[in-house]
This record gives sequence, C-alpha cells and structure tokens, in this order.
Amino acid sequence: MTTVTLGDLLKEVTSLTPEERRQLRDAIDVSLSDSTVEDEVERALLDVGLLGELRPAPDRSSAYRECEPIVIQGRPMSETIIEDRR
Repeated sequence: MTTVTLGDLLKEVTSLTPEERRQLRDAIDVSLSDSTVEDEVERALLDVGLLGELRPAPDRSSAYRECEPIVIQGRPMSETIIEDRR
C-alpha cells in the first residue's frame, strides 16, 4: 500500500479540473459532517427534552453554492429595511 503525504495530495489537487475539485469538496463536506460534537450535543438535548426535534443540516451541495444573486433596481434592500423600521 502506498502512503500519500498531505503535500503530495495538495499537489494532486492543483491538477484537478474545476468540476473534479467541486466533487472533492462535496465529498470532504460529507465526510466531515457525518458525526460532530454539535450532533452529539443536539442528541443529548433531545434526550432530556430541551429540543423537540433534530433538524437536518443546511444544504451545502453544489446547487446551493452555484446560486446567483438576484439583481434588483433602485436602492439596496438594507436601506429600505432600515428606513421602514424608523
């Protein structure tokens, strides 16, 4: 079995296409989100009754990252909201 160092792996990543890098990022996101301390805390809170349900993690898929902002005409929305609150 061949041992790969982090440096070797990082060099290989630079040779990937943008689509392959996106797939790698998705795979890493999935592997890191399997079971975290936050999940364990949420389960403990659910067990003692402080949470009513466990909600799924936000969607971090490629479709989410590829969303384009909507261009609006006129003043920025933040200015409108601040003005309405006055």
